[in-house]
Amino acid sequence: MSGRSDYENWLSEAIGSWPVAKGSLTEVRKTCGKSGCRRCASGEKHPAWLFMYRLDGKACSMHVPRQLVPLIETAIENGHRLERQLVESGIALIRNRLKK
Repeated sequence: MSGRSDYENWLSEAIGSWPVAKGSLTEVRKTCGKSGCRRCASGEKHPAWLFMYRLDGKACSMHVPRQLVPLIETAIENGHRLERQLVESGIALIRNRLKK
């Protein structure tokens, strides 16, 4: 037995989840606005990544530079894991209090 409390175990796991984010990552196609761009003229457009999230109930998005896409993907996966831990903690809290 490690002697650590449930809280300490949970906290250690949560801290190990960094970086963390809640939202989604979406690839879109956008025009660049440059006259004479063959890619835009053909309708193909340019790939771009958006981080989609909600803030104070409002849907928002933010451009993500291509080099940050892997980091944001990891942060979103970690966010899903942390969100699940929070739900499981609530369930455990109720079950533990019912036993007393």
